[in-house]
Amino acid sequence: MPQPLSLSRAARLAGVSRGELQEKIRSGELATFEGDISVNDLLRVYPNVALENNQMLERVTMIKEAALPKTSYSDGAAPLPQVILTRLEALNTTLAQTKSALNASEDLIQGTISRLEGLINAETPLGQAQIEELKQWLEESLANRPDHPDKRAQLFAKDAFLRVMAASVKVIPSGHEFFVDGTESILDASLRAGLHFNYGCASGNCGSCKARVIKGEVWKIRDHDYLLSSSEHNMGYMLSCCNTAVTDVVLEAAEAFSPSDLPSQEIRANLRKILPLSEDQVQVLIQTPRTQTLRFLAGQKARLTLENGQSRELHIASCPCDGRNLEFLVRHDERDPFAASIFSKQPLSETVTLFGPSGDFVLRDESTAPVLLLAFGDGIAPIKSLTEHAISVDQAEGFHLYWVGASAPDNYLDRLCRSWNDSLDNFHYVALAEEGVNDAIQRIRGDLPDLQRYNLYLAGAQAEVDQAVELLRGLGLAGDQVRVETLS
Repeated sequence: MPQPLSLSRAARLAGVSRGELQEKIRSGELATFEGDISVNDLLRVYPNVALENNQMLERVTMIKEAALPKTSYSDGAAPLPQVILTRLEALNTTLAQTKSALNASEDLIQGTISRLEGLINAETPLGQAQIEELKQWLEESLANRPDHPDKRAQLFAKDAFLRVMAASVKVIPSGHEFFVDGTESILDASLRAGLHFNYGCASGNCGSCKARVIKGEVWKIRDHDYLLSSSEHNMGYMLSCCNTAVTDVVLEAAEAFSPSDLPSQEIRANLRKILPLSEDQVQVLIQTPRTQTLRFLAGQKARLTLENGQSRELHIASCPCDGRNLEFLVRHDERDPFAASIFSKQPLSETVTLFGPSGDFVLRDESTAPVLLLAFGDGIAPIKSLTEHAISVDQAEGFHLYWVGASAPDNYLDRLCRSWNDSLDNFHYVALAEEGVNDAIQRIRGDLPDLQRYNLYLAGAQAEVDQAVELLRGLGLAGDQVRVETLS
């Protein structure tokens, strides 16, 4: 009997987002048992699941050159990734055919048993005619077996193929699940998936990312200076920044779930670039040292202090999946010495002191409800961070982003939002450059008649946010559905 599939693995096999499966579960189109989905139910809803032409395979076909293992045969080099992929696809076809034949044999055996039980329980004695009939049925069943693999076999083979390309890691006690591609570290894969593992240096020096392998096998991909005790080794502990998953793994690891779970950090980083977004706004790119990345939750802030002593707390406009390369947005303001310093600088390297994170405008990671993100003007900074994290987590049914007062249409931020809109089936972006708060809320009400189902995140100037919240409350939204952030 096929093993049930976790939500993450079912989405990967069907080539759809977790959010789409959540929507089908909510509508009753898909059933679950203890959070898992049966193979037959998945095939019923997605009857055309196939290995070819699947978007989920586009990533795994790009096997990283750095993932080539050292071997003991030939000249020490593994086959090219394209060669490995071609061979695996050929094996996949053989596996699907073999599994299909096995399925047919199992069905034939079950059918034979049922017919024999019927003959045994028959009131008339078993005669030559019944035996001949059973023999004829068996022969016809064998002769009429399909030439092509059945859907169950295709799904089984595809799952096996994906298990070679990417191992699944399930985390306890949270129950989170993510995939490790190639030989990337377990820590890197967890951050890419939007999780918040404990870590410090991410290079094997501090031991903060220590986790315990409960089931499965891991492989060390780099040496580390941090020494695990013999008892920790015996209990299965390893450093997630220095190990990759060889097989599917169950891992006991500490995670951050709220701002209070994160420590205050002070980091001396580099000001890498200052890129103009419009005449009066720039994008500031900060890079931390490799041995000290910033741990933060999407939507939080950090204080930046320049070499001249000018300082300001800004929202981080990038995803916490990359705590080394941070993005901030700065608006020109003659009254703000920090902004004046930024706008007077050339895009040359300078040391910047980061302190943070701070703030509690964070995502409800565990909620599967659809998400509405509403940014007023420069409120796009924390909203952008939340959006990137929400896409990484892929937990919600869908995402709707409205940017009211979007400055400089077709700039980098606008193009980025449009690219999400074009590439993600469950993401919708609307730029409202000239509309006021009341018009924006009316537009949202018309677009989303079931607004009461959504989790809302609003960011912008105090007056705009307050007016929007009042209008939304009038539409019947509960207090815990709406999270707001005002810009200082």
